[in-house]
Amino acid sequence: MGLTNEYINNLRLLKEEEQPLVYQNGVYKITCFVNNRSYVGSSQTVRNRLLSHRKQLRLNSHPIICMQNEFNAYGLKCFAFDVIEICGNIDRAALYDIEQMYIIKYDCIYFGYNSQLPGEKL
Repeated sequence: MGLTNEYINNLRLLKEEEQPLVYQNGVYKITCFVNNRSYVGSSQTVRNRLLSHRKQLRLNSHPIICMQNEFNAYGLKCFAFDVIEICGNIDRAALYDIEQMYIIKYDCIYFGYNSQLPGEKL
């Protein structure tokens, strides 16, 4: 099935010495291999945001309850934490536009963990 290799490769994305660009503006995706559900987000410090998501999941304190429940059921080995685009020096509105494109591309609202497009209010 290849989960182990994919898991190891995704951990490599988080190593500073291998991906120094992850400290920049960018878009990331968290995917559960078991059901192929994803969450897409953006941050001005992508590496830190991915690490924050992982920490919240490990501490059972992630605000996305369905992702937390699936993490509790399947464990870290069944999740990938990927940087999908480094966006360079752009403003927050442009970063939201790129994030929105990926949310739609990966169908993260209807078959994923996103509850809304970036910048929308519930």
